[in-house]
Amino acid sequence: MVSWLVLLPLACALLEEQRVDPVEVNWAGVVLADLPSEGATEELTDGNVEFLDEDGEPLVLSDGSAATATQPWPDSPGWWQVRVPVDVEVTVRVAGAEDADPALATMVWRGRTPTGRAYWMQGALFTRELGWLDDFLASVSATLPGTEVVPLADGAVAHLWGEPLDPEAWAGADIAVVDGEGAEATVLRYAVEDDGTLVEATDRVDLFLAVNLAPGPVTLSVTAADGRAFSTTWPARGGDLLSAIYAALPAE
Repeated sequence: MVSWLVLLPLACALLEEQRVDPVEVNWAGVVLADLPSEGATEELTDGNVEFLDEDGEPLVLSDGSAATATQPWPDSPGWWQVRVPVDVEVTVRVAGAEDADPALATMVWRGRTPTGRAYWMQGALFTRELGWLDDFLASVSATLPGTEVVPLADGAVAHLWGEPLDPEAWAGADIAVVDGEGAEATVLRYAVEDDGTLVEATDRVDLFLAVNLAPGPVTLSVTAADGRAFSTTWPARGGDLLSAIYAALPAE
């Protein structure tokens, strides 16, 4: 699986550590409560960040304990750190506190853990404001005649939100989403105009969505026009927003 969590390389001083082939490494970075707006950056300081395996179970360290994210710096509560096994499939669940105002969605990311001590780039892990998200998805439901988008706050379904890393490479791609009950979902595809207007995707795919997905293993399968393909599965729970942001096709 192609990892969509963007990492920052460390300085040469860490090369000696890398040579010993560690079994577990520290992984850290800033987690955002929402994407920056007009230059402002809102960090997730009160909530939960879980590092799980591809089946949604806790990552287990060599001592038998679960990989647990912490906020080690009181003066920088948006900075999260976790010790993880190296180079394994990972599911990252980012959630705000239950009493957060505004309420935040639980956003679920997929990728692989690093092979050495690393940092994810700011903006690589975030969630979204739940009210904004539900309003946006309701606004695009007009393209699904007879379909009412179920609010995530109901906890009954999951939605998938994708933004390809290379929108032009996804032109004409076959994008399929199968939900936790084995049903194939309708996938909405959009291009974004310069003024921010969403239009039907033709020569590029900036955004793709699948809504009202039954919880369980939700699988995204993509085959590009040039034959490149990948598949990713999220262990979805009711109320989850599944993130296929930064989705990338394999190298040619």
